[in-house]
Amino acid sequence: MSTNESESREMLREKIEGNQKEFFTHILRYCYEYDEEDLEDAEKQFDIARGEAMAVSGTFSEIKEHIQWELKTKGRKFVLTAILGQMYHLIGYENRHKVLTMVEISEVEEHTDNRRPLEAIIRFCSYLDNLLKEENNESDSKLYYRIQTASDEELFTEEQEKLAQFIRDVRNDASHNFWIETEMSYAIHDFAAISSITFLEKLLHQIGVTKWHVESRISIENALRVIEEEFEFDWDPDEREWCNGPREKYVHIVEWEDPE
Repeated sequence: MSTNESESREMLREKIEGNQKEFFTHILRYCYEYDEEDLEDAEKQFDIARGEAMAVSGTFSEIKEHIQWELKTKGRKFVLTAILGQMYHLIGYENRHKVLTMVEISEVEEHTDNRRPLEAIIRFCSYLDNLLKEENNESDSKLYYRIQTASDEELFTEEQEKLAQFIRDVRNDASHNFWIETEMSYAIHDFAAISSITFLEKLLHQIGVTKWHVESRISIENALRVIEEEFEFDWDPDEREWCNGPREKYVHIVEWEDPE
C-alpha cells in the first residue's frame, strides 16, 4: 500500500469516526429534549439486550424511532447506558468524562427546572466527588479536601474552588437534615442548583466540550457576588471554606409545637 493510499484511508477512518461521534451526540441530546407525545405511538424496531452498546445502523430518523421505543419501555437510564457504551468506544474510555459531564449537566438542569434543587446539588456533588477521586488518585478522603487539591493542582481556578465549596456546603445541609428541617432556605438551595449548572458548563469547556444544549444562567463571578453580598457568607482564605452565613432572612427555621 502506498503512502498516499494509507493517508487516504486514515483520513476516511477519522471522518467516519467523527460522523459517528456527532451522530451519537445528537442521540444523546434527544434523550433530554424529546416530547412525551413522541413516545405515545412508538413501535418496536429491534431489541437491545441490557448491557449491550448501541451500534449505528440507519438514518438518524430511523434510530430516533427506535430510541423512542426504548425510552417508552425501558426508560432513559437504559438508553443512556447503551449510547454511552458506544461513545466510550469511539472517544476512548479515558475520555469518558466528556460524555459523563454532558449527561450530568443535563440531569442537574432537569432537576433544577422541575424545582428539585436538593436532588440537583446532591447529584452534582456525587459526580464531582467521583471525578476528583480519580484525578486525585483517591489520596483525599472527603470532597472538601478533593476540591482543595484540584485547585492546588490547577485543575480548578480559585473561583471554581469557592463555588464548589459553596455547593458542597449546601449539599451537606440537604444531606444531613430532614428535608423539611434544613438550616438554609429554599432560595439558597435553588441558587446552589443553578450554580451547579454554571460550574459544570465551565468544566465542560475545560475538558474540550464547547457546544452543548445546556447553558449557565449566571457567571461564576456573579454567583460568588450573590454568595458574599446577598447571602452574606464570608470566605476564610486560611481554612478555604465559607463561614458566618447565611444572613437571617435565608435561615430556615421550623418550630414544632408539642401536641401535649
